[in-house]
Amino acid sequence: MIQLSTIPRFTNKLCREEALKRLGRYGIVGKMVYLIDLIPLIEMIWIGGQLRPEKIDFLYQFSTQHLRHINQMAGCGVLRMADATKFTEPYLASHPNMAQLRKIRECIMPVRLGETRSDYGDMIMRRIMSVCVNILSISLAQYSHDLQNKYSSEERGMYLDIIESFGMYYFGTEIPSDIGWNGEKAHECYPAD
Repeated sequence: MIQLSTIPRFTNKLCREEALKRLGRYGIVGKMVYLIDLIPLIEMIWIGGQLRPEKIDFLYQFSTQHLRHINQMAGCGVLRMADATKFTEPYLASHPNMAQLRKIRECIMPVRLGETRSDYGDMIMRRIMSVCVNILSISLAQYSHDLQNKYSSEERGMYLDIIESFGMYYFGTEIPSDIGWNGEKAHECYPAD
């Protein structure tokens, strides 16, 4: 079992200002910045290579809750489902550039989670990771008779890369920020019995 704990650090060394500039280069400005929390889910949806309705359902459910939370925090209707649809549509219409999605995801820590550990940042991170696990579990659903080795190395690697980008640990040790996750590294976190 993977044991996680958050830490107040940036693995990608982006400050908030640099992250906002990067998002601007991708056309993500203003209130749309609050929707970058959807990017890890989109990455998990595509990592298997194809869109599946069950995965899209998780994205929709998360989006609905996320918008409700953002609007509640703002005290007014800042974002609507139409905004979330406009944001996600280009990434769902055809297979997106995964390197670009990663660059956007790297902005979540400095922009959305904050520079220091906080209950609010932890809540956002945990909500995102929870839905990522749900999306990942869809791969297992089709193999309920034999669960061993049914996640692909690519799926495991993506999940662990997302964990790393949120500045998290596994097995009580820091994830090295200079390691690019490949199949072998992903397998090390899922020891065979």
